[in-house]
Amino acid sequence: MIKTIIRNAINKEIDRDFLKSLYTEGNEDTVNHTIYQINKIIADIIARNKNVSIETIAYELHSRIPITVKESRWVSKKIMVKLKNSIYMQYVRINVDEINKQWNVNLDVKVEQFNDVLTFDNYKITLYDIVKLQYNCYPKQFSIKYALFSKTLLDKMYRIVSGMNDVGDTRYDRSVYATERQDVQLKLEMYDKINFYKDQVRNFTINSDGKMTCLPKGKESMLVVDSNDKYVWRKQNRQEIKFGKAVRQILNQKNMPPTSDKFIQDITVKLQAEYVFDADMKVVKGEQIRHYYHHQQYNNDINTESLQNSCMRHSSCRDYFDLYADNDNVSMLIAETPNGIIGRAILWVTDCGTKLMDRIYGNGMAVNNFKEWAKDNGYIHKYKQSYSNDTEWITSIGEVIDKTYEITLKNACNGYPYMDTFKYTDEIDGTDIVLTNDEDYNSHTLDSTEGGPWENRVETVDGTMYNEDEVRYIQYGTVTEGYYYEDDTFFCDYENEYFHIDDSTETDAGYTVYRESESVVYIEYMDIYTHIDNAEYSEHHEQYILMNESVNCVINGNIWKEQSNVVTINDTDYIVHSDVTIDELQEHINNQ
Repeated sequence: MIKTIIRNAINKEIDRDFLKSLYTEGNEDTVNHTIYQINKIIADIIARNKNVSIETIAYELHSRIPITVKESRWVSKKIMVKLKNSIYMQYVRINVDEINKQWNVNLDVKVEQFNDVLTFDNYKITLYDIVKLQYNCYPKQFSIKYALFSKTLLDKMYRIVSGMNDVGDTRYDRSVYATERQDVQLKLEMYDKINFYKDQVRNFTINSDGKMTCLPKGKESMLVVDSNDKYVWRKQNRQEIKFGKAVRQILNQKNMPPTSDKFIQDITVKLQAEYVFDADMKVVKGEQIRHYYHHQQYNNDINTESLQNSCMRHSSCRDYFDLYADNDNVSMLIAETPNGIIGRAILWVTDCGTKLMDRIYGNGMAVNNFKEWAKDNGYIHKYKQSYSNDTEWITSIGEVIDKTYEITLKNACNGYPYMDTFKYTDEIDGTDIVLTNDEDYNSHTLDSTEGGPWENRVETVDGTMYNEDEVRYIQYGTVTEGYYYEDDTFFCDYENEYFHIDDSTETDAGYTVYRESESVVYIEYMDIYTHIDNAEYSEHHEQYILMNESVNCVINGNIWKEQSNVVTINDTDYIVHSDVTIDELQEHINNQ
């Protein structure tokens, strides 16, 4: 982040008009791109090295852009002169090395050392007056209560930004866009570790209705426990806010390098597309099913979740769709946008005439709209959108039923697609094939991505058979070692392992972790778990204490801050427990 701030400061002084007077060779795009690269190189060198010579800058310029050594020295010196006479001398200091007869540039960002603050390698940076934004807030004390945005929103924005292609008509435009993308990633990473208080709009998130909400200035952040026993922000005082305005407020915090309107608009369009359903629902049959199954027909501008991860999206699977394409009682519902589909689901007509919607592939927004379509068009749909749960359905009136069905189809001769629900059959060699969701008829199970039955099947600890893509192997923890259905497991980043959900707990920062991980500790007096870096063990109290609530007593070690006093002896301050007397402290000092 420091590099971004410094680059922004230098760009204000060493602007394109100035650099254009130094470098004029080539066409307009080449000149613009080279000027941009010069500016970026200068800022990056200063931010990275903090103390570099004019020769270093000249070498970097010569090695990266098409100018001679002599020209690079001349350009570097002109830039140094410009900086030396600029208002940014308060950030960048130029001096002459009389011994080596060269100019040096030193980075001087007016830093102030704080022993108890961990920000940017132990420095509290006042450059650009950003101290008001962050630096009374300590990363080790970060709390979801005071977060700028929810973890879900952060992950979505970071994924969107990381996946954005460099756009622009010229090489210069594309370079600028690429740099801005990196800057926004750095901002998001930094904001994820910062507390935001009542003088700022904060707690941005997108609710289950796809609406962006936030907590306005002056309102107190409050946490409540939801139905899943997780801490969430209280709904009281929250306000709806437009996506574009929210993205702008998140990225363009006061006194920070600004993000361009175009970049904000590009993020907004992609983010909003994941929550605003703007697709045409269309039923396709025959060869169109094969066509829309292919990944080239998917909308890659947004996260379509299960659709974009579908195992049958590849070209190698195209021959296996004859079973769908050659039967009139099979069709497929798609949600189509100008940039591709964002959801699909196979539609069946069973032998008894019931109209069924099979597993829905797409993100949560698509799933909800497919269910509404099913309700409006007389279809029942799966109770749970997964490979398992084959027999539970939701009727058009909202009733949950448990029922098996049969579907008779003309048999295929080129193999079978991966089937989510109607994957069981007793005969695959006849002219016709009868599919069912009744696992008692499981002589053959059509759940292979390679066209055949009985492929990729794994038995879990409880004896249930699942596709191998939907199970996780659990080696550690309190449960029996073996395979478990994926919904019953979670991945612990601290251990880089999967664990059973029964062995999970949630930290104060909202992360699901393995309860016995050496990276987490239990804070007894608060009944919470936290990362071990956020706590100190107190021998005196015989328990862990949050670091921001702990101080080091010269006699008893780590103790609660609220039970401490500062005692001055011979002009030296000592932190001690409130029970410690002056005589005890003096005796301790004498024994040192």
